[in-house]
Amino acid sequence: MKMHRLALLLTLIVLVCIGLLSMPFLPSIEAALTPSSAHRTGADSIYLHTPVPAKTMTMLTPTQTTAMSTLLAQDTFQRTDQLYWGMASNGQTWGGDANSNPHFVIANHMGRIVHGHSIYNATLGLRVMNVEVVFSGSLSRFQHANLGSALRWTDVNNWYKAYIDGMHLVLLKDVAGTMTTLDSVSFPAVADTSYTLRFRIVGSQLLARAWPTGQAEPSTWMAQATDMTFSSGFAGLRLVVEDGAEATITSFTESAVTNPW
Repeated sequence: MKMHRLALLLTLIVLVCIGLLSMPFLPSIEAALTPSSAHRTGADSIYLHTPVPAKTMTMLTPTQTTAMSTLLAQDTFQRTDQLYWGMASNGQTWGGDANSNPHFVIANHMGRIVHGHSIYNATLGLRVMNVEVVFSGSLSRFQHANLGSALRWTDVNNWYKAYIDGMHLVLLKDVAGTMTTLDSVSFPAVADTSYTLRFRIVGSQLLARAWPTGQAEPSTWMAQATDMTFSSGFAGLRLVVEDGAEATITSFTESAVTNPW
């Protein structure tokens, strides 16, 4: 019995000595077992495409407050009534159909497409890569019509587009005339009601949200996709206005952005 107690005592003494000797090395051991900060905070795409715990996903929920932006082009349409959209309020000239198609007019300090029977494109500013467009507008009806903006627009057959069609908010791409829906979410919209749409592309991230003009902007993105078919292009509006419908645009802003969120 005495031998057994003596053995236990000696074991305890040895363990205490080992603990005391290892304490100075604990920080080094912890550092070796912890991923480096470069690994943890690497490319955003690592987190966007790899399953992560729910708490991390909540932290990465996109908001409207984190992007750094620089104004590139703007139009408030506060000019006299005229044929075509002409020169925007910041001095840049509209491109695409806006200065050649007679369905484009300025009326009552609004940009309008009247008696529409086609698909219409209006671009503003220079070719850019990371950019967002925010515009407000309405349609006289949504049947055979939709209201949207285009980014990385190269020509009528190559672009990304975010639009509302009365039932959905859609992310769409067109490559050489072949269209692909990248994302689609429910978004009921009614005719003759103004909506605001924010469409942003940074790198390969496409993000969009829409809301009734004058109401609070949603704090999260509603439609999202990842695609890198086009690396740069022009920004503007692309609208489908058929059967004599009319579109009204009251504001347009284009900004360069440095953060997808």
